[in-house]
Amino acid sequence: MSFLDIFETQVEYYEKSLEITKVIGDIVVEAESYRGIGLIHFKKNEFDEALKEMRDALNIFRKTGSRVQEVQTHIYISIILSKLNNPEYLDEARKVISIAERLEETPLTNLIKKTAEELIKNGSVPDSRLDEIEILG
Repeated sequence: MSFLDIFETQVEYYEKSLEITKVIGDIVVEAESYRGIGLIHFKKNEFDEALKEMRDALNIFRKTGSRVQEVQTHIYISIILSKLNNPEYLDEARKVISIAERLEETPLTNLIKKTAEELIKNGSVPDSRLDEIEILG
């Protein structure tokens, strides 16, 4: 089984999860599913699709009040925008820092803030950083 096959299988599972969560009304899992699909698109270098899924996730996370999930999604959006050479990534990264500074310090929030600072300074971060953030999240 190739990586593309694995990615497609993952997308299928996330899409099934979306169908179920919309029926039962679990918006947190719905947002996590959109974000998961976005991460898969990112890994496939499908940045426009990744950005769309992340923005869908962000809109839902805002409704839940989960600031950690929200800032985590913001950093993903910032990284994707940088991959698209969209200068809005800088504003997004600054927003990440502003939110992260108001959250409790944890390994996750510290890594997210560090990533935003690195993104502002260097214009990019290693792709593996998304995996690191996802593991801590």
